[in-house]
Amino acid sequence: MKRPFITSLFLILALTSMAQASKNYITPDWKHIEQLCTSRPDSIRLLVERVATPTPEQPPTMAECVLAYCGQSYISLGKENANEQKMNKALQNKETAKAIQLADKVLAVNPLNLSALLVKAQLCRDGWPFATDTPVPKNTGYGALLVFQRLLEAIAATGDGSHAHPFVVTSVPDEYHLLREYLGIQRVKGQALVGHCDILTLGGVSERYDKSTIHFDITREMELLTLLFKGK
Repeated sequence: MKRPFITSLFLILALTSMAQASKNYITPDWKHIEQLCTSRPDSIRLLVERVATPTPEQPPTMAECVLAYCGQSYISLGKENANEQKMNKALQNKETAKAIQLADKVLAVNPLNLSALLVKAQLCRDGWPFATDTPVPKNTGYGALLVFQRLLEAIAATGDGSHAHPFVVTSVPDEYHLLREYLGIQRVKGQALVGHCDILTLGGVSERYDKSTIHFDITREMELLTLLFKGK
């Protein structure tokens, strides 16, 4: 009985220390999350497992989803990137079966990888939009779709896309997943890096986003790139 209580206690401490930029946004406390992932990695893994479960017995709160999304980046450290790139190449080459296999490998390392979840979620649709080399049964990706949507909502809860409250992401592809799959904007006209923010100039608006630019906080993304260049 003690271990679940201790795990819950550490998660509560992490969640309460996540600074609220305003009452509407959940801004990650990166230093505290890193400390938690270092001292109590099992706590993050358990939370990630729950967030990655399509219909968990105890649905995660929005703050828990944000913590899991951010914390997972300290667990996987971008080790899924190589297979993610291979997966994207397979999609471009219309190698459906190979892409699905690689998506599974990516999710084995990072269960919250949005790109891999999207590949699996495509199975919900009538047929496969990327290729026709492999017949795909309907609805087999419904669980991945639920997790994918849950994570997009978590990212959306971190800000409003403004300079003052940028959306927090842990990878470049996640910027475009939020933009296209959640906000409904397909075109990007330009991109600029200013400090820790990636600023995209948009080629359109939608019902969910009507500004000409969108800001993403890429603090963690830049840290992972630094680790990658150092070979860690």
